Amino acid sequence: MKFKIAAIIILLFTCLVPAAGAAPANIVNVDGVKVGLRQAPIMRDGVTLVQFAPIFKSLGLSVKWDSSKQQITGTKKGINLVLTVGNKNAYINGSRVLLESPPVSINGNIFVPLRFISEATGATLAVKGNTINITSYQGTEPFVPKPAPIPPVKTKTDKIQEELESKYSNLSSGKLHLNKLTYGVRDDSDTISIAVEISDEQTMQNIIDAFDSKPSTGHLLTKNIADHVHKKYGYKKVYVFIITFFASSSYPSGYDAQYNVFVPEYNMYVTRWPLYGGSYNYSKKVAYWYFDPTGDTEYMIYSSSL
Repeated sequence: MKFKIAAIIILLFTCLVPAAGAAPANIVNVDGVKVGLRQAPIMRDGVTLVQFAPIFKSLGLSVKWDSSKQQITGTKKGINLVLTVGNKNAYINGSRVLLESPPVSINGNIFVPLRFISEATGATLAVKGNTINITSYQGTEPFVPKPAPIPPVKTKTDKIQEELESKYSNLSSGKLHLNKLTYGVRDDSDTISIAVEISDEQTMQNIIDAFDSKPSTGHLLTKNIADHVHKKYGYKKVYVFIITFFASSSYPSGYDAQYNVFVPEYNMYVTRWPLYGGSYNYSKKVAYWYFDPTGDTEYMIYSSSL
């Protein structure tokens, strides 16, 4: 047991050692002048990290350290850089960029990815033997960095929506065929709500006719969708709504006001009306379908075991 605990401690300690390999070079020049470094560059996970402060000072930036936030700031005309130890998110003039590797603190010195230097200051890099040569920005106008925007992180609901629109873009039951469908998804712990969005009035009329003649239509159309998100993502309850939405320049009569949204820039009303709704309860192994599921006239039109 003692050996096992000791092995775990050694493993944890190994994971915390900053340097994960031999340094690719031990000399850094900026515009041909050797930079005085307390520690040579290091390699971590295939990324070269260099001391931030002395190199940025050599490039004409003032450097500020906030020990409480473990944050370093570099500033120069047209440039403001903010980095935080242990965080891959850095900021260039307020725009977030994702670093290859987070800054690390070793013996009180902050190391950052070498590539970040060129992105942030317009400098060029060259490695020759054991020397890293950095050439500062040579333009006549002050360099203003333009970091590439970071794509937003997709949420689980984003991924599910993309899956549904890819896998279930077309649904059929009997003579009813729905094509090029779009979906809306809302997640709530063990429950998920899915909107099948219909923008064509004729298609909506076809749906109404199909439901009138065969109340099980909604179940036959969407059971595979409910099974998919239940089995893949573990949702115990799946709600599916068939929603119609359309635009009108005047207030649409015959629809409850709660379903109408006025869009000022387009000077029109957009109506979203959940006409049918299905409830799939995988804990109780039963499914129900309703007409007008969120309105005053809601009533059940179909039920089935799962």
